[in-house]
Formats: sequence, C-alpha cells, structure tokens
Amino acid sequence: KDIEQLKRQVNAGMGLLIFLGDQTDPALYKASLGEGGAKLLPAEILEAWGEVPKVGDLKIPAFRTLAGATEHVSHPIMADFNSDDAREILPQVKIYRAFGLKPLPGDEVRVVAAYERGEPAVMERRVGLGSVLLAGFPATTAWGNLPTQPAFVMLAKPVALWLTRGYRPSKNLLAGAPLVESGGKLFPVD
Repeated sequence: KDIEQLKRQVNAGMGLLIFLGDQTDPALYKASLGEGGAKLLPAEILEAWGEVPKVGDLKIPAFRTLAGATEHVSHPIMADFNSDDAREILPQVKIYRAFGLKPLPGDEVRVVAAYERGEPAVMERRVGLGSVLLAGFPATTAWGNLPTQPAFVMLAKPVALWLTRGYRPSKNLLAGAPLVESGGKLFPVD
C-alpha cells in the first residue's frame, strides 16, 4: 500500500531521492520499486563493489571519483560544474564502495553523474510528472567522502530544486504539443 502511494505521489510531480548503502537489499528494491514492482527505479541495482577504508589501514583501498569531463556534467543538476574550475571539484569526491547501476532502457532514464571511467554513479528516471534520483552510495561518509567535499554543497541546492520543483504546466501550448496523463488528467510535457 505504501509503495502504491509513493508511486502515485511521484506520478503527480513529487521528487524522490534514494541513496543506497549497507542495508540495501537489491532483490527487495527490484521487487518493490523496480521493474517487478512500482517501476520507479532508473537502474537495476547490481552487486556492491569496493572496500571501505578502516581505521589503522596502512594502505588506502582503491576508489572511484566523480567525473568532471564535459560529457559527464550535461544533466541540468550538474550545470554548476560546467566551468573548468568547477569541473576540477568533482574528482575530489572519492567513492570507496557503491552499488553498480545498470541503466534501464527508455527516454525517461538519464545519467546524472558518472565515475571517471563513465559508469553511472547517480541516475534519474522521470515517472509521470515526477522524478526519481538513485545514487549507488550513501549520503554519509560510510562509503566515501562526498559529504566532506565542496561538491556536496554545490549539489545539494540543484538536487533539492530539481526534486521539489513540482509540476507547473505552461498556460500556453502549441498545437500538436505532447501531453502526459496523470491522475486521469492530461498535462503538457516539459
């Protein structure tokens, strides 16, 4: 019942942000929020990769960084990283452990942020009038250093604005403009 309510709210224009972490059960997510359930997730959640550093470790485990290359900052949420100076901030983010994300097919699915080798780190799926963002790692320092980096502050505002923008349809439409149905009503597509 709660999943259906969540799906209705996202369809009506609400944003949903999901961070994965050590309590994540990919099979449960697939069955409830994925293609086997509410169809809210933008990606299939794969196995977790990497190793988290431990206090006293003499060697830091391998990590991935967020990509700052132009082709990886094209999503509107990443607009603040489109200058040469700002692009250098993303590679300072070190992710030691995360779940792999395999994008689902469809025009409503996009990569928001990627790792330096191009694998998706954060994905988006438009669902009705709303949007779902899925990050393969937690929003804590448990698996990486994102919350301690300037990139976190730079991302917080555009993510919040993106997810809370709601749906404000245009009052003027061109003949033949595409429409989307939600709650039995037709609305113009952004």
